[in-house]
Amino acid sequence: MKIFGVGTDILEISRFKSANLSALAKRILSSHENTQFEYSKNKTLFLAKRFCVKEAVAKAFGVGIGKSLSFKDITLSNDILGKPVCFVDSEISKKITTNEIFVHVSISDTKDLVLSYCVIELIT
Repeated sequence: MKIFGVGTDILEISRFKSANLSALAKRILSSHENTQFEYSKNKTLFLAKRFCVKEAVAKAFGVGIGKSLSFKDITLSNDILGKPVCFVDSEISKKITTNEIFVHVSISDTKDLVLSYCVIELIT
């Protein structure tokens, strides 16, 4: 195992409470996440968590959100036990690193904050 990068992000959930959630969802969610968003009971928390994870992933890649990587290139889901699973568009990740990667993420939240952590592992 070789670590390519580590990223973290923290945000106040209140930033999303006054936002136009539908417009924000269209801007940051992948098509798979959009389906989950529609069925989400707490749309504000759902978007806050996705945004936070995507920022942490971008920081782990060392590129931020912009030219090399967009919000929609990153998809967050959960496995059967509820563990967060993150996928990055393979064509995009190959432009940043030529290796195959595995993205590890962790998310925590309180009433006011969301925290995410990302480790990108190179598979050799």
